[in-house]
Amino acid sequence: MNRSTLRFPALCLGLAFLPACTGLSQADLEDGLPNLTVAVAVDAPEYSRNAPVVANVTVTNAGDSSVSLVMPARETLEFNLFTTKSPEPLRVEFVASPLEPIQFQVLEPGATLSRRFVLPLAARANGEFRLISIYRAELGGEDIQGGLPIASEAAPFVVKDPPAFDRDSNGVISEADAIRIAQAHFAQPTKAVRAHYLLDELKLGVWLVTAEFAQPDAAGKQQRACFVNAYLGQVSNRPARDDEEKFVSHTPQDAGT
Repeated sequence: MNRSTLRFPALCLGLAFLPACTGLSQADLEDGLPNLTVAVAVDAPEYSRNAPVVANVTVTNAGDSSVSLVMPARETLEFNLFTTKSPEPLRVEFVASPLEPIQFQVLEPGATLSRRFVLPLAARANGEFRLISIYRAELGGEDIQGGLPIASEAAPFVVKDPPAFDRDSNGVISEADAIRIAQAHFAQPTKAVRAHYLLDELKLGVWLVTAEFAQPDAAGKQQRACFVNAYLGQVSNRPARDDEEKFVSHTPQDAGT
């Protein structure tokens, strides 16, 4: 196995949990400050342990004037996880490229913007959880809404056994899981299979799995390859050449998540 170390990029907010905030006070609105609200939703009410949690964050302009803001991203967003056993929040990292540029978006009054984030470690333990997103809007490099972060209402979900994957502390699925997923995708008995862990051009993780078949498949091929998303545990839409393993020094062009 050829595997490099992957680290989630550190977020620069370092905020403690704040009560859910849905906007500004009437006095703030009268001062003409932007009024934004934030909501978070997860893609399922229940997960198998170690399954990826996909969170959709929506920012709404509830004010009367347009706002130019920084898109929710690693510089402006964080997720906190709460359990029924402890009132203390657990900071949960999401998959984000350290190379992603800062993007601005103009929101007209009443308009919304949404973005999906993958949280590979949010379902690491069994139990009942509540996920909260905290967004610090910025305008022209300066904080808006009085410099206060905007917290969403909580999105609840439940985690139960059996586990979906085996993950490391960075949220990357194991080599064995990547091979299992690829073999199910090939849908043919293999006599040999290998996996290499790579980083794509955005520094996101992907597994390259190459298999040799005991018998040629319907297309007459005796070897096939595919990329497996290292966080979602799914075969990538980007096709891999059957001889892709010869080019493992070349990073794949699929952005992963």
